[in-house]
Amino acid sequence: MRAFEIQQVYALLNSFGETLNYNGVDFLAIKEVRSFFLEGSDNSVFTHEYYFTAKTDPNLQVGSILVIDNKEQMIYHIDDDLSGVSDYFYRSVLDDSEY
Repeated sequence: MRAFEIQQVYALLNSFGETLNYNGVDFLAIKEVRSFFLEGSDNSVFTHEYYFTAKTDPNLQVGSILVIDNKEQMIYHIDDDLSGVSDYFYRSVLDDSEY
């Protein structure tokens, strides 16, 4: 389990983070991508999982919608290990024209 002093959290985010906005409030986050290769008996799939690392914020919850890279994104999972920093997993919010 990782544990950070608040000064360490801000040093990390100030060094590597970029500004995101949720409900008119800016915050710093580090955007990350994790790639997966899933191999089955009939086919294989290569996919990506998108998330950002930020100071833990009780206002950011599963179902929260943010604009990231000019697209609406919805948080679908949060990894909070109680260190003061959490990983927020997100995916695109599709509108009717994208189905």
